[in-house]
Amino acid sequence: MVVYSGNLMVVAALNYLPAGDSPSTSVTANVFVHFANENNKVMCSKDMPVGRQIKKSSISQMVMIQMLKNGMQPVQKSAVDFFFLQILGEGCFSTVYRAREVSSGKEFALKVLNKDLIRRHDKVVSVMREKDVMTSLTYLHGGHPYFVSLYCTFQDPTRLYFAMTYAKNGDLLTYLHRLGSFDEDVTLFYSAELVCAIDILHKCGIIHRDLKPENILLGENWHIMLSDFGTAKFVDSEKGRTLS
Repeated sequence: MVVYSGNLMVVAALNYLPAGDSPSTSVTANVFVHFANENNKVMCSKDMPVGRQIKKSSISQMVMIQMLKNGMQPVQKSAVDFFFLQILGEGCFSTVYRAREVSSGKEFALKVLNKDLIRRHDKVVSVMREKDVMTSLTYLHGGHPYFVSLYCTFQDPTRLYFAMTYAKNGDLLTYLHRLGSFDEDVTLFYSAELVCAIDILHKCGIIHRDLKPENILLGENWHIMLSDFGTAKFVDSEKGRTLS
């Protein structure tokens, strides 16, 4: 694919596929579970434990239907299914761990969100939006490697868990600080990948709204992966407006 940026023409491999399993062959079966209760049973909005009634996501419903059509059945997961290896980052109401799944040995970035803090900071809608955007990109739009994939979600009485792609090389900001600066070729390469990723995102009807170096992760092969979709919006393409 040829990407134009001002007077620069950058050639970028848009459709590369790095080594590793696609989301469809990984831990996926309960991604549609919508903040299940303590027994991991799908609940209706009136039973929602996060302090606000929210209707079951239509995106989660579509994913459920598609997975059932493909012969996949829900699989219950819990924190005991993972070894917690190290803290990758901390936020106001969440901590991200590098974690290894006990059964498969695969490593994930496991985001653990505190329910009480989500309520206090009025972040219920933001958390649900992040889950819906990642679910949409992972399962309804083919799981493109330019985006962090969501493999499964589960919860216990006090926490929510998102098992996501683990970016082995950290984020772009840390990498940039480590090197001091990028040379022209590296700058053009990552600029081209970012333009390609944004183009794909917009074609999927999603705008990120919080793009910055710390939200651009680097995978095993040093290609970018966009992350942190808590402020993202779905776009109504026919009316040209965002959907909350």
